[in-house]
Amino acid sequence: MKKKRVFLYAYNAANLGDDLFIQTITRRYPDVQFYIWAGPENRVSFASIDNMKALDPDSGVIRMLSGIRSSFAARYKTWHEKRCDAVVYIGGSLFIEYENWPMILNWWAYAAGQYPFYVLGANFGPYQSEEYRARLETIFEQTQDVCFRDRYSRDKFAQCSKVRCAPDILFSYPIPDVEVREKQVLISVIHCGQKGEGSRSLGEYRRGYVASMAQIIQGYLQEGYACVLASFCRIEGDEIAIREILEAAGVAMDDARIRILCYDGTNPDEMVREIAQSAQVIASRFHAAILGLAAGRWVFPVVYSDKTIRVLDDIGFNGKIADIRSQKIITQEQLREGFGHADAQKINEWRQGANRHFEVLDRALGRE
Repeated sequence: MKKKRVFLYAYNAANLGDDLFIQTITRRYPDVQFYIWAGPENRVSFASIDNMKALDPDSGVIRMLSGIRSSFAARYKTWHEKRCDAVVYIGGSLFIEYENWPMILNWWAYAAGQYPFYVLGANFGPYQSEEYRARLETIFEQTQDVCFRDRYSRDKFAQCSKVRCAPDILFSYPIPDVEVREKQVLISVIHCGQKGEGSRSLGEYRRGYVASMAQIIQGYLQEGYACVLASFCRIEGDEIAIREILEAAGVAMDDARIRILCYDGTNPDEMVREIAQSAQVIASRFHAAILGLAAGRWVFPVVYSDKTIRVLDDIGFNGKIADIRSQKIITQEQLREGFGHADAQKINEWRQGANRHFEVLDRALGRE
């Protein structure tokens, strides 16, 4: 029997959440050969995945042949896509309306029209124009399946027969069974100067966010906690943010009470294990909240985007949320009262629900 092939698109910039998406889908289909277009700086994230082949657009051979014919790299990628049984785009914020959205949607329209095309794990927006939404709806009708991770996104395309929704994919990610460190808090951070959605930057909130995180760390250290500061994505400035926060808190980088944990593309299991071992998770990163809840930990989301609020509302999150866009400093009282968590039954419901992202692709790949 011929081995199935999938060409995979994802955000391959050593971002923990997106790399765990890739881990999830490749593990789900161990007998499927996956291909991904990735340069040498990103291939390290996929080196341990036996059924993944990274195609390097900067390889010597492709550069040489592209010198002869400039379109060679694109033609080489297209050749692989056409040989595949499915082309899958797995990711989160895939459908933000940017100023150049007509050019972006031209690619989506081409891919949806040319290949058996699947979109998994995404959310829609923010957006400004009905024209953008309507064009996407036409494109979605040409796909095999679009499974969003929130009801808001699904409802924006309620008339589209190909659109569904399910809880975030990483609710299904296997959480290690570890002993919880009751006096440990994990704090995932973002760099406001390098985050934003569409044309909106978070730079104006940077000072308040850093002050809030610094104050939170000071409070935990006074209570005798060990603080793990987690960078989920170096390229997006998380490690810079950690340095800024510690400086604002007046805490040295080598303080024994502080541990800095950085995702570098090679240590996803270490990152997930540390979340599972922490009694509390303060989650600026979207997937820090998802993984913390999936582990049954007490989670306090510090959000910068409506996408997080919508997903947490969908699953009935029982805690409170701090929104950095309010420009209010997070107080210790707000923190103490804001943590939420879930019991084993609820976590199992989310896990089963998250697997629904793959139900259409399962049939295409013969996994039912």
